[in-house]
Amino acid sequence: MARCFFCSSFLPLFPALALLLGDFLARCERRTLIRHLVPIVIAAGAVGALLPPYVAQLGDAESTPEMMSGYAEWLTVAAVLWFAGSGAALWLTGRDRFTTAIICLALGGGLGSLVTLLGHENLAASNSAWQISQQVKPLLTPGVPFYSVQTYDQTLPYYLDRTVTLVDYRDELAFGIDQEPDKWLPTLEAFKQRWNMDKDAFALMSRDNYKNIAAAGDLPMRVVGEDTRRIIVRKP
Repeated sequence: MARCFFCSSFLPLFPALALLLGDFLARCERRTLIRHLVPIVIAAGAVGALLPPYVAQLGDAESTPEMMSGYAEWLTVAAVLWFAGSGAALWLTGRDRFTTAIICLALGGGLGSLVTLLGHENLAASNSAWQISQQVKPLLTPGVPFYSVQTYDQTLPYYLDRTVTLVDYRDELAFGIDQEPDKWLPTLEAFKQRWNMDKDAFALMSRDNYKNIAAAGDLPMRVVGEDTRRIIVRKP
């Protein structure tokens, strides 16, 4: 829902902003452009010096130190590109080469943003359900129930190419649940009853939830997939 709101509310602004920025750059004097570029160069240098070391220290059980360290390396490259592009733009502006300066600034910012996005792949194991879905997809057969217990990963149904039954979770899906209540179980106890009735079934849950449910000992299950955040179990 948040992504749809962003796309419908903010993305249409960008063409208008691009026109306004183009008009500003076409009329901008050298002194004005330099005054805008100086803080950009300073910001790029500060980001390159401070952000990667900070990000490298943010590792935890879900986004491991190895993941964050790898992402920090990509951020360093992105900051260097941004600093080089904005620095070249400032130097070229001082020599009245406005067109080349704007191209350098755009390339530095664009490539830096691209590298930042590519580097985010280092966090895929904790942010995306692709890897865990590939562990269980060969085991799935048509018609077998798949539950999402007290959580919902928006990428999981896409990668599994099937819908899931929500358990004790509504949040942004409340409207859809009201329209199709048969795709929702209101409580964990209702899920346990359904699970025990199923001949075969799968369920996604957080690692903490799995520990709590397994400790109760009233739900037969075995782990068939896991990552740093989630576990998928199957009814034996």
